[in-house]
Amino acid sequence: MLIMGILRRLKKESKNGVVNFDKNEHDEEIIEKTEVETINKELEYARKELQETVSTLDSAAHKIEHLREEYEIKSKELETLVKELDGKQIEIGSVKDEYETVLSELKSAKNDLSNIKSQYNEKEMEELKEKNESKKNEISSMNAQEEKAVLELEDLTSQIEYAKSELRTLESKHESKKKEILDAKKELEFIENQLYSVGKRDDSKKIVEAAGSVVASLNAKYDAAKKELEIVKAALARVKNEYEMTKTELDLLKSKSELQVPKES
Repeated sequence: MLIMGILRRLKKESKNGVVNFDKNEHDEEIIEKTEVETINKELEYARKELQETVSTLDSAAHKIEHLREEYEIKSKELETLVKELDGKQIEIGSVKDEYETVLSELKSAKNDLSNIKSQYNEKEMEELKEKNESKKNEISSMNAQEEKAVLELEDLTSQIEYAKSELRTLESKHESKKKEILDAKKELEFIENQLYSVGKRDDSKKIVEAAGSVVASLNAKYDAAKKELEIVKAALARVKNEYEMTKTELDLLKSKSELQVPKES
């Protein structure tokens, strides 16, 4: 970087330069004026470089703000999904009630069968047995569907909790990055004020050294913020994918919960 070049040149001059007390005062004034003009030009270039860094950090802040808006949208969508899942729990409760009703009917049919064995002929007894077997099959099928629906509901609930955790992590990273950018802006404003208030040559050298140190720190922070931004993007994409998968599974659960117990003719 330019500022580091200035520092190396100044250090080299401090080590290798030998003050020639034999030169006249006029030559020393010309040399000092030339050095001050050169340093002022390099400081102006450094100020422009700092402004470009501020612009880059502002762009990163806009991207993080956009991610925060996407997070809020997905958070609302997940709340809606949770409400739909609550509705599915109610529907599953209804299926359980129907199951209990069928079970009660089966018990009643068994009692009826015991009572009428002596009253019906062989053909009628076969019909009753077939009806009994049909009821057993219906109950077995409903029981299997109920168990599967409960497992799917538990899996969906687990996925939603995981998605909520991911979104909370995104929000925490967003707040952290916002604070880092604000701190960086404050440091840049301080350096810019120092650059405009440069006076003596010795003071300008100190400002150049300070600016070089801060700019190097800001570049490191920007690189870290850029990596964090990519991580946040990947996490958001994963949450979007999990949301779509959960929504698809919920639609399947809806279609399965609409199955009704066959009624007796």
